[in-house]
Amino acid sequence: MNADKIRFRSRMSAAILTLLLAMLVFAAAKELFRTGPALIALILLVFEPTILGHGPLVTTDMGP
Repeated sequence: MNADKIRFRSRMSAAILTLLLAMLVFAAAKELFRTGPALIALILLVFEPTILGHGPLVTTDMGP
């Protein structure tokens, strides 16, 4: 494997973890509340600085 392929796969796994987190937050908020508050929770998650800054990157801030 070359370095570009390894970097792409690791970044995709970090991006997929971010998307799964967003889906989990939306599903949990929708189950506890309704769709409106679930969308607000999703918007708050999407514009959170740590998610914006580290979501698509392979760093230790998103995983644990």
